Amino acid sequence: MMVAPSVRSGSIPECVLPEWRTPRPDEVLELLELRIALERVIAQLKPRLRRVIELRYGWGCDPLTLREAGEQLGVNTERARQLQMQAERSLRRAARRELLAEYVVDD
Repeated sequence: MMVAPSVRSGSIPECVLPEWRTPRPDEVLELLELRIALERVIAQLKPRLRRVIELRYGWGCDPLTLREAGEQLGVNTERARQLQMQAERSLRRAARRELLAEYVVDD
């Protein structure tokens, strides 16, 4: 039987462990609002473009490689890349970007 290493036993240095904390209610609400906004924007894409974004970024599934996404879509890797680029360009357009403007951080 395998036992997970623990900090107490010294098998995992504390410095490599992530700092886990329970999100504040306002953070949870903001994440939910962002998800709703993203769903609205992605829903505006054509079905094939929406699917490639879902597959590549793991929207409702684990993220897939271009090759795996291409197999799911019935296209080769290069075509999957082209579809992803087309979808991302479409998502950046001003009309759709307005839906996400409050979540974009300008550098």
